[in-house]
Amino acid sequence: MSTQVTLPRYEGSLGRRLALSLRTPGGAVFVLAAVFAAAAVTLLERFGFWTYLLGGLVWMAVGVLAVLSAVVAKWVLVGRQQAGEHPLYSWYVWLNELQDQFVEVVAAPWFFNYAAGSGEMNLALRALGVRVGRGAWIESYWFPETDLCAVGAGASVGPGTVVQTHLFQDRVMSLDTVTIEASSTLGSHSVALPASRIGAAATVGVALPRLAPGNYTAAWTAEGPDGHKMSGSISFMVH
Repeated sequence: MSTQVTLPRYEGSLGRRLALSLRTPGGAVFVLAAVFAAAAVTLLERFGFWTYLLGGLVWMAVGVLAVLSAVVAKWVLVGRQQAGEHPLYSWYVWLNELQDQFVEVVAAPWFFNYAAGSGEMNLALRALGVRVGRGAWIESYWFPETDLCAVGAGASVGPGTVVQTHLFQDRVMSLDTVTIEASSTLGSHSVALPASRIGAAATVGVALPRLAPGNYTAAWTAEGPDGHKMSGSISFMVH
């Protein structure tokens, strides 16, 4: 049985919403860059050569501010995210995209890109709403709807991986949970789709050997809980 979603009348506010989405994170980036530059100049004037050693601490401090801005934006703009459906032209979708921009445009270049696999990465993701178990190894910050994501104890999430908790169909945004259970692995550059669950100690992803330049085809077969099998192939080129 499908859920009926009433689509609101679109009244031409796309431009204003898009401008808000683009300018607000950009302004935060400008402020953080100005703070970093001002701190660097001040340190140069006072400590000279030692500034090069203290610069890393300044960068880390600005990184904390970047994460805090993303955390505040998330909880103020959308609050706790829940599974469900929302019309494409709704304030929820636009505000959700806006808070996501704070993660990708502000927090990523100042923090997440350099914190992969660290305890600080896990702390930042927890602050955003991801349920992260003890000892989890996470190298990706792509958790679009953080409250719908769970990474179990000792689980691994590889670099470039997207824990995708929403899809758009027929002008409707559908949200659902993604669970990565304890000691499981979501390999690099994988995508976990909404409503998916990776069982304990399971591995999603295949480690490829070094390939010579050429055209390749990878055949795959998957079996569901009911025993139904699906198969297909993926073609790619190595330059």
